[in-house]
Amino acid sequence: MVTRQQTNRKQSGKNAPGKRKKQDPNALTDRQRHFILAYEANGHNGARAYMALHPGANAGTAATEAYRTLRKPHVSKELDRRRQERWQRLEMTAEEAAALVAIRARADIGQAFDENGVMLPVTMWPEELRLAVKSIKPGPYGDTITLHDGLRACELVLQMAGKLKQVVALQHFDHVGYLASKSEGR
Repeated sequence: MVTRQQTNRKQSGKNAPGKRKKQDPNALTDRQRHFILAYEANGHNGARAYMALHPGANAGTAATEAYRTLRKPHVSKELDRRRQERWQRLEMTAEEAAALVAIRARADIGQAFDENGVMLPVTMWPEELRLAVKSIKPGPYGDTITLHDGLRACELVLQMAGKLKQVVALQHFDHVGYLASKSEGR
């Protein structure tokens, strides 16, 4: 038979039911994690995020609590980390940009038609052509397809290769001479 004193000793160990585990003070709580998700889902509007999690809260309370939550260092660090992660996923390298410009420079609208001159469905077009399309507008005599400016794309490719330099023409205007002639009545 186990006495009461022995039971208390067993429960006072590491995983006793009444004991809480010590948490890292910089760790996010579940509420803070939920707030961060709601904050991002609501266009980085803290008051709306708080109200999404607490529907009965008034606007003043929501704004105050959102402000307090966003000022916590570990919450702002997590938001910064998530923002950086998102930008790294979306970031375009210079090589990718150059490849897209080259695709637009080489675009051939003829790839949108079959051998009989009938326009193919867009899903049948090569990817290079689809990337070069600026717009497709229906009209009374058929669709109008507008491609990105091929000449401008060629200029960009030449500039990137160092083969084309931009020349900026400056015009000098003699303000002093102009004002002097006006004062003399010329």
